[in-house]
Amino acid sequence: MVVDDDLEIRELISRTLELEGYDVATASDGNAALSVMQEQSLDLLILDIVMPQLDGFQLLKLIRQHSNIPVIVLTARCEAMILEESVALGADGYLRKPFRPRELAMLVRTNLRRGLVAEPVKM
Repeated sequence: MVVDDDLEIRELISRTLELEGYDVATASDGNAALSVMQEQSLDLLILDIVMPQLDGFQLLKLIRQHSNIPVIVLTARCEAMILEESVALGADGYLRKPFRPRELAMLVRTNLRRGLVAEPVKM
């Protein structure tokens, strides 16, 4: 699933991953993502940090209380603090915007290859 408040980014990531053969769910914010996670079993989450309402850090913190799903953090912010906080909260990968679609696809493949089986998130 791709969680980002920017429609163009969501569509770019979705198209990139669909071309790689993945089924992709999307959400425009953390609250919408929680709803999707309660209804669907997901293999991986691509998560923007800066979003309205429930931001990426808050969502990642909630997810880690219930699931080991691989999470790739995606953000336009370049401060070291963002990376450190992402890792501290349990992110499995990190990409800065703008990113190369092929680089994202490789990071997704790498995380899925690790073989983690995520339990559906129940909140």
